[in-house]
Amino acid sequence: MSDRASETTLQGTARDFAQYQALVRRFVDLANRMKDEGHAPPTVNAAMMLASGLYASYLAVGNQGQLDARGVEA
Repeated sequence: MSDRASETTLQGTARDFAQYQALVRRFVDLANRMKDEGHAPPTVNAAMMLASGLYASYLAVGNQGQLDARGVEA
């Protein structure tokens, strides 16, 4: 396998990357707040991963510009 095939790159401007980093920090901060509220880190991780998957589904099929609460119920 070539080195190029294993690389992950973000495309866009420096401003796009800065916004991306800021959003990532917000998710990490939220996860830390949940942990500080007494939730076990593995539980926080599982919840955020599920939320990420649900949102990815929304991106794939959408529903009028927002994630519908009906799609969140497990």
